[in-house]
Amino acid sequence: MFYKTIFLFLIFAFPLHSLIFTNYQDIFPGIYGYENGICLCDIDNDDDLDLIISGDTNSGYISKLYKNDGNGNFSFYSDFQIALGWGSIGCSDVDNDNDIDLVMTGYDDNNNYYGLVYTNDGKGNFNTSFTLYHKPGAGSVVLRDIDNDGDIDLIITGETNGGLISEIYTNNGIGKFYFKTSITPGVQESSLAFLDIDNDNDWDLIITGNTGSSSYSKIFKNENGEFISFADLTHGLSKSSLAVGDIDKDGDFDLIMIGSDFSGNLYTSVYKNLGNGNFSLYSNLSPPVYYGSIALGDLNNDGNLDLLLTGTDNVNYYFLIYTNSGNGSFVSNLSIEPGVYYSSIAVGDIDNDNDLDIVLTGMDNTGKTILKFYKNQINTPNSPPSPPVNLKAVTNNGYWKFIWQSSSDDHTTQNMLRYHIAIGFSQGKYDYISPIISYPRGQAIIGNIPSILEYTSKIPVSKKVYWKVAAIDTSFKIKWSDEQIAQLIQPSHQELQTPEDFSESIIYPNPSIENETIYFKNLPKDTKIKIYNILGELVATLESENGLARWNTAEKNIASGLYIAYLYLPNGKNKKIKFLYGVK
Repeated sequence: MFYKTIFLFLIFAFPLHSLIFTNYQDIFPGIYGYENGICLCDIDNDDDLDLIISGDTNSGYISKLYKNDGNGNFSFYSDFQIALGWGSIGCSDVDNDNDIDLVMTGYDDNNNYYGLVYTNDGKGNFNTSFTLYHKPGAGSVVLRDIDNDGDIDLIITGETNGGLISEIYTNNGIGKFYFKTSITPGVQESSLAFLDIDNDNDWDLIITGNTGSSSYSKIFKNENGEFISFADLTHGLSKSSLAVGDIDKDGDFDLIMIGSDFSGNLYTSVYKNLGNGNFSLYSNLSPPVYYGSIALGDLNNDGNLDLLLTGTDNVNYYFLIYTNSGNGSFVSNLSIEPGVYYSSIAVGDIDNDNDLDIVLTGMDNTGKTILKFYKNQINTPNSPPSPPVNLKAVTNNGYWKFIWQSSSDDHTTQNMLRYHIAIGFSQGKYDYISPIISYPRGQAIIGNIPSILEYTSKIPVSKKVYWKVAAIDTSFKIKWSDEQIAQLIQPSHQELQTPEDFSESIIYPNPSIENETIYFKNLPKDTKIKIYNILGELVATLESENGLARWNTAEKNIASGLYIAYLYLPNGKNKKIKFLYGVK
């Protein structure tokens, strides 16, 4: 074991935050490969971050799992059934059983291709449960719920026996992925990132890579689970790495990229989101690099997303930290030894002391492969955010919609806090959306809510559900709300317990559009009407006149959905009529 302390003194225009990183543990052998060869996640549900690696040691491929003792010390736990290199790892709960599972791609030592899904028994023991239709190497894996059905879907890129691919797989809900469609063109030497580029509360996609005849960097918009080509970024890159996060504190997701264009020009580029899904090249950082890795996280607990970078410019090898001034300008370029390429960076609080630490793999300038752990010794305290408040479940066209208000945090502004929702059908059991929070490698988007303070589900309001929400700050500390219950509540009035069905259509129009006046016609004299939403809340009381009653919905902010009108007739035979409002 090798110990080395690196003192990094960073000067800000705001309060001084000095960073001290200690390289406190090395594991042999190290690995190198493309930028997605490590996964930092809690694989045994003991509230610390463990490590999965897959890559090339220079004397063969390895795929291994290391467990964390809770203080940031890692020890070997197990080998995976097949050792892979030059591939990618994706970590998430793919079978909704509340533990971290894996998707792993790459080549074995005999150059066979693999695309494997490993499920977890909850204790960190993984077994192969599924093999992907196409098995790529030299590519990337990303996992997100792209079709809003509560389970984790998959996008993969890379080289296969049949050529280059970029493919979408949907999840059947229990961790089996089925090929859905291809994105053209296929790419290798690629990088992928999910983000909500246009604030419409779904996951859009950025792909970079080598098509065989060019390098490209393209944005795809998510339209009901289908990815539609939207725009090309300024520089088409391969041998690349992406990092996404809100670098300028304006509430939308920005982008940083490294890589090489097809002519061999190198870039380290910062793009800002204009708020409508269009990205503007904001700056090119020095040095431009490729064959590296980048990651975003708040390293000095000041609420801003800082940048870590590795790679080569064909002359030098780098491991650099840039600090963020708060507006997306990165300053104080500081070098840590050793510089590496063919590398991967992951950040997380590995020793549970409320700051972000670093895991690094790669090859240095002597050809040595490394696996190093750096502890962050900053003394600036960081507390988790407050739990979300004012949680409500409302109806949305017959489905549950969950809303809440912003949390607060000691360093992170409200518009930079992110959220994770967990939903289940029995108390304390979250089998629709898992509470397990994964760490996409290099990304600052921790949590499953793309942008705004709501989640629209595909759960019918006839189902009783249990749910909670966590707030997550820029140092990836989380705080959960109390569990909530969403269920239909019928009016409790004695005279309405067993109302008579009423088949005659007396409501016009039905369904209606928003803010439209709704008419109840052909009513007996002196009929009174009470209107309830699907939760049983009284929203209007009407009196009839000359056989007609009017409900002016524009007077109040009436939500779209299913409503029930109870008619109190003079003959004592009360009527119940269901109707749709605002969904025409």
